[in-house]
Amino acid sequence: HGATFTLSVQVSAQTTSLMGYNILVTFDPSLLQLQGVAEGSLPLDSGYETFFFRLDPMSVGSVHVNGAILGNTVNGPGALFTLTFKAWSPNQVQSTDVVIAASEIRDGNTHGIARSVQNGFVLIEPPIAVEPVTWGAVKARYR
Repeated sequence: HGATFTLSVQVSAQTTSLMGYNILVTFDPSLLQLQGVAEGSLPLDSGYETFFFRLDPMSVGSVHVNGAILGNTVNGPGALFTLTFKAWSPNQVQSTDVVIAASEIRDGNTHGIARSVQNGFVLIEPPIAVEPVTWGAVKARYR
């Protein structure tokens, strides 16, 4: 059991002439299970043909994503791709990072684009115990 959530890997408004990216994301597989990877709105909504490839490295707890806008470039801001995770239900509050362990973004001339990276932080809380109660029982309690 656990909650499912989505994180976006994005570029800022200062990003111009972006043509391609190559990004490695790592996470703690004892707390998070990767459910899916999808191309983000920046490449998809560009109106240009795109290349999008997900490669799961041999090590558990990481995913390598590669994408490109074919024959053109785009400007930020926007999501390059999204990651969907399922968080395992812990017995106590847990926190973990989702880390961009390696990243490379390139312009239309295949030159690197300067970047700074901000990693994600996930707080996982145990489920709240719930007791099923009928509406009549609730009304009786507040008479």
